[in-house]
Amino acid sequence: MISAAVFLGAPLEPDNNSTWTINIANLPAALRTRLEEHKLSGKIRFSFQPVSGVLELTRTHPLTSGLADYIAERALDRNEVGRAAAVKVASGITEKTTVFSLRLRYCLTYTFNQKTHDLMAEELLTLIRTGSGPLHIATAEENKFLRELKPGGNIVDAAAQRFVNAALDEWKDDISTFAALIHERAEVLKSDHDRIRAAARQKAGSVSVKALMPPDLLSVCILMPAL
Repeated sequence: MISAAVFLGAPLEPDNNSTWTINIANLPAALRTRLEEHKLSGKIRFSFQPVSGVLELTRTHPLTSGLADYIAERALDRNEVGRAAAVKVASGITEKTTVFSLRLRYCLTYTFNQKTHDLMAEELLTLIRTGSGPLHIATAEENKFLRELKPGGNIVDAAAQRFVNAALDEWKDDISTFAALIHERAEVLKSDHDRIRAAARQKAGSVSVKALMPPDLLSVCILMPAL
């Protein structure tokens, strides 16, 4: 919260050891509009713990979630804070590898006795394209390999920018390929639920899983082989 406010141009003013003040007027216009829908405007005094007469900020409060969502939604905008795009030279990489990190949302619908109940779920998913090969969902082994990569050199800024732009263009222009993989993932999750229900001998009712589009692109990383 403190770092986000500073990045967004509205640094917090400490009142004492436990309370702070934020001036909503200093935040970006789009974010101010969102917060105004929750009747949040002007200077707001708050605390991260219960304090008499002061707004208590929790993780789900509209101010907290509003700042977090604003930064996340602009994570790959080069002119905004929170961008998460990188090009790295890594030992162990033999050809250019593009890694997309997505946040997926699902609607799980349970049907029992002719009644339905919806639940929302989120998942982080990694998609990989190696060289000119097909885009695919990263396996457990591939995720482990990515975590263990070691730096193998540097790349000039101009080249890095070209690689990032190409990856973002792929995301924008080939969204149908990403969507197909996401719907495929939803089917896998449904199969997992069906298997668990069968193991628990829950024969009554059913469950369906629907991927909510579009997903959030959290980051993109291009890995290049060391020369």
